[in-house]
Amino acid sequence: MTSPGHEPDPFARRALVVVGLVALATAAAVVLWSAREVFLLAFAGLLVAVFLHAPASFASRRTRLPYGGALAAWALLLVVLATGGLWLLGPSVGEQVVQLAERLPGAVEALLEAVGSVPVGAWLLDRLAGEAEAVAPGAGVISTVTGTAAALANVVTKAVFVGFLGLFLATAPRRYREGLVRLLPRGRRAAAREATRSAYLALRGWVLGQLVSITLVGLVTWLGLSLIGVPLALVLGIIAGLAELVPVFGPLVGFVPAALLALSLGATHLLWVTALFLTVQLLQGNVVAPLIQQRAVDLPPALTITAVFVSGAVFGPVGLLIATPLLAVLLVLVKLLYLRDALGERVDVPGAASGAGGRVDVPGAASRAGGRGRRRPR
Repeated sequence: MTSPGHEPDPFARRALVVVGLVALATAAAVVLWSAREVFLLAFAGLLVAVFLHAPASFASRRTRLPYGGALAAWALLLVVLATGGLWLLGPSVGEQVVQLAERLPGAVEALLEAVGSVPVGAWLLDRLAGEAEAVAPGAGVISTVTGTAAALANVVTKAVFVGFLGLFLATAPRRYREGLVRLLPRGRRAAAREATRSAYLALRGWVLGQLVSITLVGLVTWLGLSLIGVPLALVLGIIAGLAELVPVFGPLVGFVPAALLALSLGATHLLWVTALFLTVQLLQGNVVAPLIQQRAVDLPPALTITAVFVSGAVFGPVGLLIATPLLAVLLVLVKLLYLRDALGERVDVPGAASGAGGRVDVPGAASRAGGRGRRRPR
């Protein structure tokens, strides 16, 4: 204890403050790490909100329809398209999925036989077989079925959470954005609104690019495999299109099942399928990639690959899907809040001023200041 009239040691007081801050930071890091899956699902919900908000906002600007009515019409259209697609293609897709599951093991065995006929391939297969025997067998059919049911229930629960979160965010985006901005000092709120606006534009460009990419790759792959004569072309086209969601490695994921089925038909079919997938990727790279770069942040390939591995290691398989949009948002924030505002560098970000201290009109600011014009959610 200190004697009356004497102040505490300044060094000890600063040391206590530092220790307290380190303890708080450590506790916050532990909480964030424990809840990392929640943040992953929240970001996925944000992507769903962008997917719902962008078309509704566009329709509201081009028509006299209020934003709420445009959002309801877009949601209803999505339900109608999904229901119609399931009614028209559901039986065929389901049947082809079953056939694909039946044919793939035989195609894999044929591939292993072809690889085993080569000395190097036989040596590699022997090593892989030895490692597989060292793995303990499963606990039985009942445990497998139970685990599968639990995993399916977990996926459905998370999907419902992401869907409703995205719907709530898209219903009143301004409310949630302003609630986040008000946590900052008044002098930083304009920059925060600009940063959130630019991040939204980056996510919107990514969502648009992914939709175009999935549609283009799926349709061209389906038609090309049908012309080549590869069976189950429809489900293979769907797999190839959905695989585009996985950056960098998605095209390989879509190519493998098609190549296995083509190999079971002969080397000629395999060559044609390989040429088809290469052509599709060239078309995607020269048509879709420039579209994404015009509407979103230009992501360096090295950073993209690194983000894929880091996101997959932290969040698991689902992290591979959100690696690219998450990197796009982080780059927007770094460019605006650090490179431009802190260092005074010129930056190129959609919807933002390039120079330091530049002013950008934030949508909705005029209406808040008493200006004319209908308020629209952003």
